[in-house]
Amino acid sequence: MGLKELVGEVLDHLEGPFLGCPEVDTLSGSDHANMKEIRVKFGKQVWRFAFAFDPAQSAIILCGGDKQGMNKALFYKQLINKADARFDAWLKEKKNEH
Repeated sequence: MGLKELVGEVLDHLEGPFLGCPEVDTLSGSDHANMKEIRVKFGKQVWRFAFAFDPAQSAIILCGGDKQGMNKALFYKQLINKADARFDAWLKEKKNEH
């Protein structure tokens, strides 16, 4: 399975009845109360993807990675910072479209 298939797996989880722990959890420390992470197994790894629902209730996948071998606090700090920046940009872009 390649990265393309992994992203497809994430989307299948978001569309299906699988939302909830342990696959999905809230990301504490985000600027956005609705920032979540979804965990997807990829071989022996568990990838974590940050996502949020925009005002139209569409799930926006923002970034992701495998924290294996990384400091947990550093991994989540980097993931949340990147996700917040990308979601802020997404919301700004959508606001400017109207």
